[in-house]
Amino acid sequence: MPLIVATNGSIPDINSLASVNALSYDPLLLGKNRALADSFYHGCMGLHPQYHYAMQQAYQQSQQSNRNRRMGEQRSVCCFLGYGTDSMWPPFDPGHTHGALKAELNKHSGLAAQRWIELNRLVTGNEREIQDTIDKLANGKLKGDGILSLERYLARSWEMARDVYNSEHAREPEHMESDFYLDPKGTIALEHSSDLTNFAVDFLQDVPVPIRQGIYRHYPLYRHGANYKDMGETVNEIMRLDNTNFGEMKFPETETGNITFNKNVAGHLRNIRAKFLVPHINLTDLINPHNLLTFIHYRARLVPTEFVLIDNDLCYLGRHSKILSGACDPMCHVYFTPTHFGDLSPNLGLESYDEVHKHIDQDSWKQFREPWDVHERTGQAFGVTEAWLIMQSQSITYLFLSSLCKQMIEVAKCEEADPEALTKEEKEAIETDALAKIKEVKGRNGTEKWQDLASLRQYEPPPEKLNLERYQGALQSKRERAEDHILRLFDEPEYFVETILEQKDHHWQNLTFDYGDKRYYHIEGYTDPQKRHELYIDCIRSVLRRAVFDLYIWIIAETTLLEVDAWERNKPPYGTDPIICNASTRNTKTRPRPKWAGDDSYEVTEEHYVNAHIMIRYCALFFLLEFRNKAIHGASEEMRDHYCVTERENGNRDEMFDKGHYKSSRINLKLKRRKGDYEGENQTLNVGKLIENFISHKTSSMYVGVRKVTEQLQRCLDDPDDANTSKIFSNLVADTIDSLDLLAEIAEHLELHHRAAWAMLLNEDREDIFSAKLTMVSPDFMTLDSFPFEKSHVPKKRINRIFRLLDEMQGFNDEVTINHGQARGDLKRLGASLLRDLIWPTNATSKQRTLDVVLKRLEQHIGVRRDQYPFHEDEQPLDLDQEEKLPPSALDTRWRHLSQYWKDDNERRRNARRNKKKRDKKKAARGINPNAGFEDPVADEIKRRQILEARQKDELDRWHRRTQRRKDKLLQRHGKLKVPGSSAQDESASEKSTSPGLVPVDNDGDVEMTDDNTLQPQVQPQQPLPPVPPTRQLPQPALAPDNRPVGELNKRIWNTFKCIFGQTGEMTSWSDVVRAMNAIGYQDEGRGGSHGVFLRTENCRWPANQLPNGKNLQLSKYHGGSQANAPRGKTKDWGTRLALRGLTWGFLKQWYRQKM
Repeated sequence: MPLIVATNGSIPDINSLASVNALSYDPLLLGKNRALADSFYHGCMGLHPQYHYAMQQAYQQSQQSNRNRRMGEQRSVCCFLGYGTDSMWPPFDPGHTHGALKAELNKHSGLAAQRWIELNRLVTGNEREIQDTIDKLANGKLKGDGILSLERYLARSWEMARDVYNSEHAREPEHMESDFYLDPKGTIALEHSSDLTNFAVDFLQDVPVPIRQGIYRHYPLYRHGANYKDMGETVNEIMRLDNTNFGEMKFPETETGNITFNKNVAGHLRNIRAKFLVPHINLTDLINPHNLLTFIHYRARLVPTEFVLIDNDLCYLGRHSKILSGACDPMCHVYFTPTHFGDLSPNLGLESYDEVHKHIDQDSWKQFREPWDVHERTGQAFGVTEAWLIMQSQSITYLFLSSLCKQMIEVAKCEEADPEALTKEEKEAIETDALAKIKEVKGRNGTEKWQDLASLRQYEPPPEKLNLERYQGALQSKRERAEDHILRLFDEPEYFVETILEQKDHHWQNLTFDYGDKRYYHIEGYTDPQKRHELYIDCIRSVLRRAVFDLYIWIIAETTLLEVDAWERNKPPYGTDPIICNASTRNTKTRPRPKWAGDDSYEVTEEHYVNAHIMIRYCALFFLLEFRNKAIHGASEEMRDHYCVTERENGNRDEMFDKGHYKSSRINLKLKRRKGDYEGENQTLNVGKLIENFISHKTSSMYVGVRKVTEQLQRCLDDPDDANTSKIFSNLVADTIDSLDLLAEIAEHLELHHRAAWAMLLNEDREDIFSAKLTMVSPDFMTLDSFPFEKSHVPKKRINRIFRLLDEMQGFNDEVTINHGQARGDLKRLGASLLRDLIWPTNATSKQRTLDVVLKRLEQHIGVRRDQYPFHEDEQPLDLDQEEKLPPSALDTRWRHLSQYWKDDNERRRNARRNKKKRDKKKAARGINPNAGFEDPVADEIKRRQILEARQKDELDRWHRRTQRRKDKLLQRHGKLKVPGSSAQDESASEKSTSPGLVPVDNDGDVEMTDDNTLQPQVQPQQPLPPVPPTRQLPQPALAPDNRPVGELNKRIWNTFKCIFGQTGEMTSWSDVVRAMNAIGYQDEGRGGSHGVFLRTENCRWPANQLPNGKNLQLSKYHGGSQANAPRGKTKDWGTRLALRGLTWGFLKQWYRQKM
């Protein structure tokens, strides 16, 4: 692959390193920092002065020796950064000369080119046959002797690619280096994100290592025994810049104990390497024909340089954890470009594809500054390790796809076409047909679902422009949900109480302290009114702040993307230059230049994208901090017994609370390991560790990337392997994951599209940009961050009324004195006080004051104005139900039932805690410490091995179950498998005719003899027929508003809608609701969260203008499980939400009827 290797010969100023290190773990990075994943990329961040001086001297001597001097100092730098001490040495000796490094890069560049040219040849000539064969295999239409399943062909292709790579690409280590072989017996990965799955299972904790005062590097410690550790004398010599004994080093001996070190490290890395290097090669994603056809088409027809950014991003986790490492040189950077860049010559320089194009030394650096900056700012400048790994990944990818294409051509029983024998028109026709086929398959899949995006991004080329259409619908549905939430919060007392109590159940004070059984002050003393009311204040603050911020976050995000989209319409990223296509040779495609390469006003463009990154990431940060600073995951009822808060990690937290959100302190959780709990899998704990380790924790969250984690969690929510998995996620946790997932996805999209230099700005500057950009759409979040509603903003008398409401609903008072109408009045007064005394005055004194129209819009969403309900010291309860003349009986009856429900729920929880304490006492009597507090001990090695064996045994079965469910959903989406219970699926078997058979008669009217010569009864003469009755008029079928017959829904679907709309007292479940919505043409979006979003499809019976507010419909899921019957109140709520969008029982009956 053509490279430009830039040797700048300099290392960043030591004085700036501390500030750079402080930015390395910034939560706005959302879990990804390339400087951490390749320490050499940014000139060895945190390098000690002695190494800084030694490297400068070595570089000068290397120049004098025409770059033939061995660079032993680079081994010392590697050692300083953790290679050879807590991870294996890289597979290419960093002490080689610059010439040897250049030869290594040239070798793998040439091999990658060779593999790509072969794939390009196969696809250019035979893409029609390849696509048709894959499509038939995926749909089960191609069977016969010797024909395998698509899964088996994918598995065989991996085995072929693996063997070729091991024999022709991988190298044997010379000294202490690791090899880079793939597992010779390894099979294709089963699951999407198999790298995260493996890493999360084995990850124990993040270990900090001080390298200078205030500067740390980090590395992961694992539960398995393949932790590398070498602190021998030779390593210490190398750290002291003495490399004389490097060739005599031996692998460190195995250390056993609570944590095992140096146990077959090379073998373990070999076994898992492929899952981290090419995670996109997996069965789950590739059995989807749209993904597979997209993968083949673009990888074959676009030159490899188009995918370097994608491939580098795919192996981020492997690089950051040092599971993957490669050739390294802190003095060099690399960027890829086709030779003859911009030349329309036929081959695009493919003959010299394996050459290093330029090797830039320090003297000539300035003249190449401009093109280097172009690649740097678009994210396509790489460290040597990144570049080396990109070439390994691409070689394996092309080998795999070539093997698959050859098998498909063989199955199709056709010859491999010679592209040179095809005319330009024939090649273009093949490509046109291929794109049409991909579009057709995508159309068959139906509406693009949310969980499809992360899979598809692996196979599509990097975005040419901002993909606004992909995200706008999701942002709008989120905004509608936020609008509905805040309106209900100030109008429906039962909803308000439920939301506050939900927040209370996720408050970090539910956690125990220092591994004990005692929970924090306010939960232990919850029966004390003062303590309870103090907790109310913090919960109300959190609920109100989130309701207001959530309302604006989705407006901010959509407005930001609309601004970028408008900018790109005027200034396209690639300018007016079309993509270069050369059908006369290999039908290759590439861009003539990087994005914005010819932009004369690039500083203005950069400013737009810096602002966009900051706005989206601050919005995402709000939800991330719910985990990091509020610990809602650990405090939730399902997980709180697994986590605790320790004084050593958090200090002595006082009894009061941090009022801020963006500006609050972090809560570090520690795992409460229970002896005896780890004989088998614990799905609740696995989910908790995903959130705590890779979203919440400041440093270990940087290994993976937030979007990769939220995507994994969303899959657990959307496609659980059992009914109990979805119950792990409370509504609040599920909603937070869903919101963070959407915003992290947009941030990833922006990062791949245009990195921008936002991360190098100081926190104060970024915060100022965020606040300044809010003035047109929202109040300043930072000014309202503490949301101090209780301090002279909301009158004490009104706050006490809210306290009494919450107390009575939980049964702390003997009787209910506040009726439903009075509770509504209290909430309206609360909203008016917030607007009049907190939000409007705070905005008036804010440095970044928003427009008045923005706050008036907030009043509309809350359903109250600031000038309503002024406070008087002697004011009496306001009964809004009475004022609005609402019938009191039904509302008050429901109100009493809700009060009793929450009272009973509190009692149930108290009993559960008492029973748990009794069980713990029994364990203690038997000598078992139920809360054995360790820092993070490793499970017993034998038990761990048993768990792993059981997991491996079940992994394939789980994959088959999930695959079958996804296949069924896929077929349902394009109509090949009818939705169970839909009108198209007949519930009864066809009936056979019961009419008697006619007796055969000959032409003479005589009796005809049967074959056995048995005499048959003679036909009697015909009697006179009665007069013909008048013609009966058959009833005409009922017509829908479009003058077509109404549709039919079978009994099960019809009864589900009757239940939803209150036409029957029967029970129904969430899965029944999904089935019913699918039957009328609404497809579940497939995201997690507490709400299901149903998108209108082309199969919807009525025209879009008949239901203008029905483009997407949102319903709150039942947390008791998708198959469990929901309470009557929940089902009525579903009907109410549909009716608000116009889908009423009466409307449905205009278009459908029950099937007879």
